[in-house]
Amino acid sequence: MSTSLRLFGRPAVMHAGATTELPAERRSQLLVVLAVRGTWVTRSELASLLWPDRASALALTNVRKALHGARAWPWADALEIQGSAVRLCIATDIQAFELALHEGRLVDAVRCGGAPLLDGLDDLTNAAWTEWLDGERAHHARRWHALTRARLRQLQSEPDEAITFARELLAADPLDEDAVVALLAGLAASGRLDEGHEVYRAYAERLTEELGVEPSLRVRQLVRHTARVGISAAPTVGDGFVGRARELEDLMALLARDGCRLLTVTGPGGAG
Repeated sequence: MSTSLRLFGRPAVMHAGATTELPAERRSQLLVVLAVRGTWVTRSELASLLWPDRASALALTNVRKALHGARAWPWADALEIQGSAVRLCIATDIQAFELALHEGRLVDAVRCGGAPLLDGLDDLTNAAWTEWLDGERAHHARRWHALTRARLRQLQSEPDEAITFARELLAADPLDEDAVVALLAGLAASGRLDEGHEVYRAYAERLTEELGVEPSLRVRQLVRHTARVGISAAPTVGDGFVGRARELEDLMALLARDGCRLLTVTGPGGAG
């Protein structure tokens, strides 16, 4: 009977055709430690991680109780005990993520590892657990970042897919500059310049509101280049500026200067 453990997102076990979330309690914490480690772990290590404020003997007793409670679950035969060491022999989405990365299957790796690691198992009353959990999440975050950058590079010649993936990344982190660049480039390649302008405006406003900074030079240069390409390809009639192609080129040349952050255009009514 196939059994697997989901560790990205809310931890859950898939067993006998059903998916059951693990409760936020010590025996669940114990099992996910074993699942993440994927090897033998000593009882004393589990005791100091899960009951760091208890005397050694009492903490080890708690480990024994947690193991006994875990065995009550119908898939508990995946739990193995050998003397003072314990391990959990079960398939996990972390293993699937690692295998996909190792084999270069970026799409599969992205599909496996996008959700927060061990979501819902935080315990701020336990400093040892919090330190371990933060470390595991930081380690995965570094690998996830490298993976998503590689996937964005892979999609440079596929604008529609790049747009979709970039939007997914921005839904998780609206200030992800690489995703903004990929989205702007994808929209430009698809001829959706107005949509790209709105994306840039919203991004710039969010940066100002949350961090008090403006978009980086890389983003600004991309927007300026896109605007210049759009102007050269646009018709001279019906684009809002009748017969002003030369003036528009001059304006874009001014905007392309690094020191130009504001440009005002004035003239009598009808000049445009």
